[in-house]
Amino acid sequence: MTNTGSDRSQLANVAKEAKAVLQTDMIEAAAARGYFNGEEILACEEAGIAVTLPKPMMSGAKSEGRFGKEDFVYLPDEDGMGATHCLMKRLPKVASEMALSVLAYNLTRVINIVGIKPLIAAIRA
Repeated sequence: MTNTGSDRSQLANVAKEAKAVLQTDMIEAAAARGYFNGEEILACEEAGIAVTLPKPMMSGAKSEGRFGKEDFVYLPDEDGMGATHCLMKRLPKVASEMALSVLAYNLTRVINIVGIKPLIAAIRA
C-alpha cells in the first residue's frame, strides 16, 4: 500500500521488500503493463532482482480512443481471401496486386456490414 499517485515507481521498492522478507538471494518480480518504468527496472537489476515484464505497447491508438493491435486476433480458418503470397514480381506490379487485394477485402467488409443494396446506392450517389 502506498500513498503515491502512481504505481509506476513502486516495482523496485516492493520487490526489495519481498526479497528481504523471504530472506533469499534470488527473487523474480513480475509487473503488469504500465506499472513500471526504466528506472525501476534498473533498480531491480542493481538489487539482483530478475524482472519479467510484458512487451510495451508502442501504438498510441489506445490513448487516442482507437483499437490497438492487441485487440485483434487472426483466425486463419475464417480467412475469406485465402491469399498466401503475391503472384506478381517487381515492386510496381506487387503494389498494384496488393492495392487490388485490399480493395477486394474492403468491398467484402462493406458488403458484410451494410449489404449490397446500400453499397450500390452509395456508389450511385
